[in-house]
Amino acid sequence: MASYSEIEYSLLNLYRGGLTSDDENVSGKQLMFHFRNYRAKLVREDLGKGRTLDRQLVQSLGCVAVECVDAAECCEIADSGTTVLRTKEPIPKLLEFYNKNLLTFVGTVDKVTPYQITTPTQARWSKFNKYTSKTTKAYLQDSSNYLYIINAPNGIELINIQGVFENPEDVSTYNNCDGKVCFSKEDEYPISAHMTPVITELIMTKELKVLASTPTDVSNNTKDDAGDQV
Repeated sequence: MASYSEIEYSLLNLYRGGLTSDDENVSGKQLMFHFRNYRAKLVREDLGKGRTLDRQLVQSLGCVAVECVDAAECCEIADSGTTVLRTKEPIPKLLEFYNKNLLTFVGTVDKVTPYQITTPTQARWSKFNKYTSKTTKAYLQDSSNYLYIINAPNGIELINIQGVFENPEDVSTYNNCDGKVCFSKEDEYPISAHMTPVITELIMTKELKVLASTPTDVSNNTKDDAGDQV
C-alpha cells in the first residue's frame, strides 16, 4: 500500500505531466482533499452494497487519556453527583454511514478487552436492563465528539479507540504508549487497495479537468507560458 506522501506525489506528477514548476495552480494539499472525499464516497458505496468493512481503512488512536466527569452531562444516564469516564479531548470526526459512525473498537490499551459500543439513547436506558446494566459501555456524543464510558473498571486512565476517520491526517496528533505517532505521511494510507486507482481516475477526469487546461509556468518565470505567446 502507498503512503500519503507517495499518493500526493503521484497525483501531482500526473497533473504536471512530468514537469516541475514553482508556479503551480494546484497543490498537493488540494489533491489530497479530493482524494479524501472520494475515499469517503467509495467506503459508503461499498458498505451500501453489503460489503464487509475493510480493516485497512481502520486507524487506531493509540493511547487515549480519559478523565472522570459528572454523569449529568451525558444524556442523564445517572444522577448528578456520580461520575463517568470521558476522553479528555474530543476525538477526530468519524466517517458516517446511514447516520451511524464507523467506530469499530473501544477498549483497553492492549486492544485485548473491548467495551460494548452503544449509542447515547441506548446507554440512557441500559441501566434498567437487569442483564447488561453493569456492562462496560462506550458511546460517542456526536454534538461534542467526546467519547464516554459508563461502568468503567476502576483505575482506567488510558483506553484505545479505533475507527474509520473522515480525515486520516487527524490521527497524526495521537501517540501510541511508546510515544510513536499513530499516523504520519510516510505511513500506509488507510484505504482499500482497489480504491486508489479508481480515485486517481476520478480526480484526473473531474476535478483536474479544468485545471489541466489552465496554463502552468513550465518555464519557471512566474508567468503563465500562454501569456508569453503572441
